[in-house]
Amino acid sequence: MAKGGPDLLPVLSVAQQRVRVDWWTAQVVRAMRARGLHPVLLKGPAVARWLYADDPLSRPYVDSDLMVCAAERAGAEAVLSELGFERPAPSWLRDEPPHAKGWVRRSDGAQVDLHRTLHGCEHVPESAVWDVVSNGTETIDVAGVDVEIPSVGVRALHLALHAIPEFGGLTSQPFIDLERALCVVDRRTWEGAARLAEGLGVDDEMGYRLGLVDRGRGLALELGLQTVAPLRVRAETRALFHLRSLRGLRAKLRYVFQKLFPPPAYLSAVTGIGLGPASLARGYAARLGSIFYRGPRAVVALRRARRGPGR
Repeated sequence: MAKGGPDLLPVLSVAQQRVRVDWWTAQVVRAMRARGLHPVLLKGPAVARWLYADDPLSRPYVDSDLMVCAAERAGAEAVLSELGFERPAPSWLRDEPPHAKGWVRRSDGAQVDLHRTLHGCEHVPESAVWDVVSNGTETIDVAGVDVEIPSVGVRALHLALHAIPEFGGLTSQPFIDLERALCVVDRRTWEGAARLAEGLGVDDEMGYRLGLVDRGRGLALELGLQTVAPLRVRAETRALFHLRSLRGLRAKLRYVFQKLFPPPAYLSAVTGIGLGPASLARGYAARLGSIFYRGPRAVVALRRARRGPGR
């Protein structure tokens, strides 16, 4: 097939997308294992066959979410490059690395998200998250290859932490999955997920995310989890919370500069503006104005919130 962007490729049906994702998942996992790497599949068929056991084909997915330990990430990236996947231009800040980086094959649009951590655990040491994800894994067949997936407790925790309205709203797939899980996953599994969350220090965020849906709020309260948004996820305080967590004046100043003057790709990703000179000029001007307008209010909000139950 001639090279071109994914937008130029033919539109695939849900079934065709699943077949392509499963096939590429199998190829990537097989290639990584040949290098002695240990990938774990976080979502896709791992969720579809678990939550939608009566009709797995009803749960769509368009990419493969794989996680490896920090020591193996460079090797995993090398494998993806050799298979024709390309890393996109960075759309994140140096001091705010994303939970995963997306790799895309321009020739056929196949996508792999290579995770360094789980949603909501960006501030947790990667080794601690990997220990949880890689402990007690199960195996499923994906396109003829035995692929490791997390334990059911980790999957339940990940579902809760992935319920982020900013990523598509309350009707997005993560919320559909969470609503489904609240109906079909047993109480013992949720209790285990809460213990894992507590061990990682994200029990506050698990409770908050569960509380975004009616049935989940009740479960959170039964599990003894708070449903108030932690400071690190509140829109008005998360940047200041992150700034406070950085060590050393140099790191703090670098982060402030990044927030004031982020890379063009980041600014485009978070605002939707184009990358042309005029668009970027307006974007940077609007960003600076917003920061200087909201900054003092954010400081006040942080001080007030620190007196409350959030952390």
